[in-house]
Amino acid sequence: MHRFAIFQVLQEQYPQEWWQQWPIEYQDASSPAVEEFAKLHQKRIRFFQYLQWQCADQLEASNATAKEAGMSLGLYHDLAVGIDPHGADAWNFQEQLAKGVSIGAPPDFFNLSGQNWNLQPPIPGCLRSQAYRFLRETFHHNMQYGGMLRVDHALGLFRLYWIPEGKSGSEGAYVRYPPDELLAILALESVRHQVMVVAEDLGTVTPEIRRKFAQAGLLSYRLLMFEKPSGKGYRTPKRFPEQALASVNTHDLPTLRGFWSGRDIETKEQIGLYPSVSHIAQDRVTRTQDRQALLKALNQQRLLPKGTSTRAEEVPQLSNELCQATYAYLARTPCRVVATSLEDLLGEVDTPNVPGAPEGAYPVWQCKLSRPFEEWQYDPELLKFAEAVNRERATSSPSV
Repeated sequence: MHRFAIFQVLQEQYPQEWWQQWPIEYQDASSPAVEEFAKLHQKRIRFFQYLQWQCADQLEASNATAKEAGMSLGLYHDLAVGIDPHGADAWNFQEQLAKGVSIGAPPDFFNLSGQNWNLQPPIPGCLRSQAYRFLRETFHHNMQYGGMLRVDHALGLFRLYWIPEGKSGSEGAYVRYPPDELLAILALESVRHQVMVVAEDLGTVTPEIRRKFAQAGLLSYRLLMFEKPSGKGYRTPKRFPEQALASVNTHDLPTLRGFWSGRDIETKEQIGLYPSVSHIAQDRVTRTQDRQALLKALNQQRLLPKGTSTRAEEVPQLSNELCQATYAYLARTPCRVVATSLEDLLGEVDTPNVPGAPEGAYPVWQCKLSRPFEEWQYDPELLKFAEAVNRERATSSPSV
C-alpha cells in the first residue's frame, strides 16, 4: 500500500512519462532517492493511502451486500495473467519481472495471427529466490473481498508464451514455471481466505495439466462454445464435469447474440486480425455449422422455444427465449457453478474485449451497455430468465 501510494505521487510529478522515463534515481522503488521523496511528500502519500482504504472498505461492503442478497459465494474476482509494464507492480517488483518481452498466445483457431497481450511475465528463478513473495501477495490481495477467484490463463502456472519486444504473436516461445510450487501457494491462500478458485484452462491445455488442476481442487472452466468433442456437435449437459464452472462465453469471446449474427467475425475482419480472405470464409462456414449444432442440441434436450425452427438459416436473430434456452442447457450440467454473462442477459451484440486488437482499432473494455442500470435492474424478463435457470439448477447441480 505504501509503495503504491509513493508511485501515484511520483506519477503526478511526471504525468507525461512512464516510470521507465523518470529521473534514474526514482526508477528503483527501493532507492534512497525514493525514500527521501516519500519523506518530502508524506501528506500526498497519505491521501492515496486513504483512497486505498476507502476502496477496500467499499469492496468489503459490496461483498457483504452480495451475500445478504443471496449470492452465497459473494463477489467473483478475476486475476490477470500478467503485469502492466508501466504500472506500480512493475516498478515495485521489477527485479522479479522479465524485461524486453511480453506474454501472449501462439496462433490458434481463435486468433490466427497469435496474440500479444503487452503484459510483463515474472522470471521463474527470481520468484523462487524471493520465496514467491510477489505471487503470495498477489493471491492474498485478490482473495480478500470475495468468495471466488478466476485465474486468467491458468496455464501460466505451468508455462507462459514469451514474445520478444517488437515481434508478433507468431514469433514467441514457451517458458516453463514450477507448477507444483505455484499450485501449493495458490491452495494455501485459498484455504486461508476460504475462496473457491477457478482455473481458466482454455487454449492449448493438455490432459496432464487438467489432471493437476483437478488434483489441486481447482474448478475447470468449461465454455459451451468450445465444448464440441466431435468437432461438430455440442457436448450433452450430463457429460460436463462436476468440478467445473460452466458458461457460454467469456469477455474475450462473442456474446451469444454476437455469435449468432457473426458480429465477431465482422469485427476481426475490420481490424485486420485475419491473415487471409480464405480464413474469413472458413470462419463463416464454421459459424453456420455451429448455429445449426446449437439448435440441434437444444432440440434434443427439449429446450427449443416453441415455434423456433430447427434450421439455422430460418432463425436470423437470436431471441430472448433462445438465449434463455441456451443457458438452461448449461444449467442442466452437473458443474458446481454456472456463470451468466450480463451482456447476454441484456442482449448485447459487441464483446467487451477483442484479444490481439491493434491499439485504437476496437474500444477494448470501453463498450457501454445499451440499457442504463435503472432500466434493467427490475426488468421482469430478467427475473423470468433467472427463475428458468434456477429451476434447471435445482434438479441437476451439486451443492457448493
